[in-house]
Amino acid sequence: MSLVTSTDTKNVVQLIDVVAKRGAFEGGELATVAALRGRFVQLTKELEGVEANLAAQPQPVNPNQEAV
Repeated sequence: MSLVTSTDTKNVVQLIDVVAKRGAFEGGELATVAALRGRFVQLTKELEGVEANLAAQPQPVNPNQEAV
């Protein structure tokens, strides 16, 4: 199973920025797009915190793995 990472959400924010800069949205859509972008920015921050916590945790040892 594939999970969404902070890199994925950063890419969505960058995509929104690029298409907005190119004029892909009409005026009436801008508020909705800005709100969606804001939610992805917040999600990115939350995911970065979770990923940092996971990286800081000791990794479990696999008892079936041979020692090298």
